[in-house]
Amino acid sequence: MARLVGQDFKDKDESIAYTLDWTADVNGSTVNTSTWSVPSGLTNESTSIGSAAVTTSIRLAGGMPGQTYIVENTVTLLNGEDLQAAFRVTVQD
Repeated sequence: MARLVGQDFKDKDESIAYTLDWTADVNGSTVNTSTWSVPSGLTNESTSIGSAAVTTSIRLAGGMPGQTYIVENTVTLLNGEDLQAAFRVTVQD
């Protein structure tokens, strides 16, 4: 199960990038792959792995006002270890 690392708010008409920093978790390794799980209602516009390969980002749009969504990120490190984290996004009108 993914650990919950934060909560944020977004307007239903905004497109916002969210970044997870894995620096404290990678133990000298780096992120090799990143997979995002985005609930129905939100739109995943783009994803990326940062240039130092210790951050992952996703740009989200849409959502229903008043709804809270949990967005999950699973990364595989170069050393083969899998890590998971999630954050909440509450959509406002």
